[in-house]
Amino acid sequence: MKADKVQFKELIPKYDYFLFDCDGVMWQGNHLMPYAIDCIKTLQGLGKTLAFISNNSSCSRVHAAEKFAKFGFESITPADVYFTSYVTAKYIRRKYPWMKKVYLIGGQGFADELAEFGVESVQTHTESADGVYDTSEFADMKVDGEIDAVVVGWDTSVDYQKLCYAGVLLQMGKHFIASNPDIYDPMPYGIAPGTGPTLITLTTITGKEPEIIGKPYPNQVNTFMEDKGIEEKEKRRILVIGDRLDTDIALGRNASIDAALVLTGISKMEDVEKAEKNVPKYLSLIHISEPTRLGMISYAVFCLKKKKKKKKKKNKKKKKK
Repeated sequence: MKADKVQFKELIPKYDYFLFDCDGVMWQGNHLMPYAIDCIKTLQGLGKTLAFISNNSSCSRVHAAEKFAKFGFESITPADVYFTSYVTAKYIRRKYPWMKKVYLIGGQGFADELAEFGVESVQTHTESADGVYDTSEFADMKVDGEIDAVVVGWDTSVDYQKLCYAGVLLQMGKHFIASNPDIYDPMPYGIAPGTGPTLITLTTITGKEPEIIGKPYPNQVNTFMEDKGIEEKEKRRILVIGDRLDTDIALGRNASIDAALVLTGISKMEDVEKAEKNVPKYLSLIHISEPTRLGMISYAVFCLKKKKKKKKKKNKKKKKK
């Protein structure tokens, strides 16, 4: 894959809006990425509009802003945060204004965002007396008929009982909405199950496919544009920066905006070389020995050119006289 080398400072004038993924870009687990704060301060000082997008549905915008503050980011507010808990809640209120109550497989932060939009979330139901959920209890299960939808996010306490309850609701014809399709999430020790496995289980037993809100689908970009009053013609001034080809770069493609990949997270150079569909417009290569003021995404940025398909040469046989 051929690439033209350009410095990040040359790209800044091309864009007014920068959408950053968080884990793998701003931080990794509980560790802040080098020069991340300097990078954000520089862009803010230049008058750029920033937003932080993540498929994380476990915390509210308020809690997310508190996490940024703990890392040392001084001027990031809840209004800058576009995690799937907020975007999903707003999507439900906009598309299904009649919905009042949902069954939530997810965390308290997700419930808080739903409540902000006037949607009650049910997260508990009858517990098994001995801690083991058997078929007789499933047969006697009573569900709340006033529930309008099953909403699924990342839930570390998901169990057989929750799956049964959600499955019954879906078989009753309730709507099926998911924060994101991520199969796994990176952890310090490796990878752990994401929201995807829960969705696959529910789809397998009910035959219903969920409406997926988060990356790689364009809802986060659409919500950001709606909130900030950005017109469609201004899309060319938006750049998304992330560490995964299958979510962040795919988001750029699906939302018709430019995307930059940093190699500080999930996707590696060999993944870029093999990519056919989700090819980033820009690729950042990190050289820690040569830091610059713009930090992690500014050491060296390469503008990628898509691979050109080789035309098959037709062997023309010379006509014999």
